[in-house]
Amino acid sequence: MFSHPVALDQCRDLFAKKSEAGAGAVLDTAEGVKHVSRRACAMRAGIASRRAAKVYAGKILKTGIEDDKKNFTRFFLIRRGKGAGGAQWQ
Repeated sequence: MFSHPVALDQCRDLFAKKSEAGAGAVLDTAEGVKHVSRRACAMRAGIASRRAAKVYAGKILKTGIEDDKKNFTRFFLIRRGKGAGGAQWQ
């Protein structure tokens, strides 16, 4: 399975149950799906979002594979503000 190292680490229970499944780290979760989609191989999978599956024409095999259901990624957009030259939250 291919994904970002943090995403792979958040699915340890899955790897424990599927001992034959190996992990391959890539730059980000979407890259894992892109990698698998471009190499038509039935024995590979990516761990990523539904959006990544849609963008790269991936087939969702299983959902909810994370160890902690309350864990999710938060993204913030930060840009340099006018005036004092410091960053500000948007």
